[in-house]
Amino acid sequence: MRSVLSFTLIVLLAFGMIIPQASAASKRETKSVFPEAISVSDFKAKYEEAEAGGKKVRILVVPGHEPMYGGAQYDGYYERELVVPLAEQIARELRKDPNFEVYVSRGTERWNDDFTRYYDRSLSSVKKFVDTNKKAMAKLMKRGKLKENKEQASHNAAPGDVALRLYGITKWSNEHDVDLMIHVHLNDSGGRSESTPGAYTGLAIYVPDSQFGNAKASKAIAEPVLKRLNTFMPTSNLPIEDKGIVEDQELIALGAYNTSKVPSILIEYGYIYERIFTDPAVRDKAFEELAYQTSRGVREFFDARVSETHLVYIVPPVVPPVVVTPLPILTTPTTTPIAVPVSISKSVCEPFADTIELESTDATTKGEVTRLQKLLAKDASVYPEGKITGYFGPATDKAVKAFQVKKGIAKSGSAGYGVLGPMTNKALLALCSSGV
Repeated sequence: MRSVLSFTLIVLLAFGMIIPQASAASKRETKSVFPEAISVSDFKAKYEEAEAGGKKVRILVVPGHEPMYGGAQYDGYYERELVVPLAEQIARELRKDPNFEVYVSRGTERWNDDFTRYYDRSLSSVKKFVDTNKKAMAKLMKRGKLKENKEQASHNAAPGDVALRLYGITKWSNEHDVDLMIHVHLNDSGGRSESTPGAYTGLAIYVPDSQFGNAKASKAIAEPVLKRLNTFMPTSNLPIEDKGIVEDQELIALGAYNTSKVPSILIEYGYIYERIFTDPAVRDKAFEELAYQTSRGVREFFDARVSETHLVYIVPPVVPPVVVTPLPILTTPTTTPIAVPVSISKSVCEPFADTIELESTDATTKGEVTRLQKLLAKDASVYPEGKITGYFGPATDKAVKAFQVKKGIAKSGSAGYGVLGPMTNKALLALCSSGV
């Protein structure tokens, strides 16, 4: 394994599941009490230095929690396992920029060799490091120079050995000139059973308390990352998280007790019971999208050139199960298809927009996909599946083409084949007042 010292940008996926309290939070503008660890301009200059041939920007990706312990659970899914492939995908996206070098702290079952060695040799010094910072912060609190953040989320307390290892990641990062830590998690909400989803959805980014030395640079990079992620995932609807970026004084991963000299953000990519984490049919694509938008947000902060075009992944709607009703036994053999009985309302019989196309959904077409499927389903010879899903997938595309061929509108290879043009529109609407 290459030495971790050769890696330039470090993304930390930290420990400690967040269970936010549902109370409104006002914007805090407390000034930094501790010396600024790095200014925003100096932080950005690190990328300019790398572009000029200097030291690359260092990123460490640390999937949240321990390899075999901790994190949110839902219906057999474990946060500590799900964040590993997400972290690895983030690392792959970041490595596409030659000015970054990226490292991941652990896999599903074990820490990487560098952290294993560090924990074996340095935990006693980590403990002294934490104790020193705790005492310094207690003095500032007692003198009234440091204010308690009373508007933050509450958190599950990490056991002593787990907390010590997390502080160890922070100390190691300080010692190895890490430039950025991105802590990646899945969120959870309290008051639910292990197999019942909660009431909240969406993402949030936690940043260090504004009084800490790494606060300004952390918040500065969190802003473009949140903006990019919001192109795919909405902000959390929990009141304390609904602004998107949340200051926190207690999360170890962000530098509790002002232990971190490194800009740090902790991203709650969504709640563990949300479909993009629990449905294998969409999870891989969703993780690719989350990783891409995270990487792009980081690059935009550093004003890196971003020239590629990217189509945001649209999660297809859930396809309802097909209920098969036995057909009556026919006394005379026939090969004539039997039309699927579909209720056609007046609202269905309106012209279609010319923008409806493959992979369109009701959400992107204002319900036109369902209208189209209802009309096609009247003729089992062109749409034998007869599914009304609201998603324009391969089956619907095939049905449109079969309908065009049957009606003599277009044929395979012609310009209008599969396109909902004026002639196809007219023929579809004719189904409203006639048989197939």
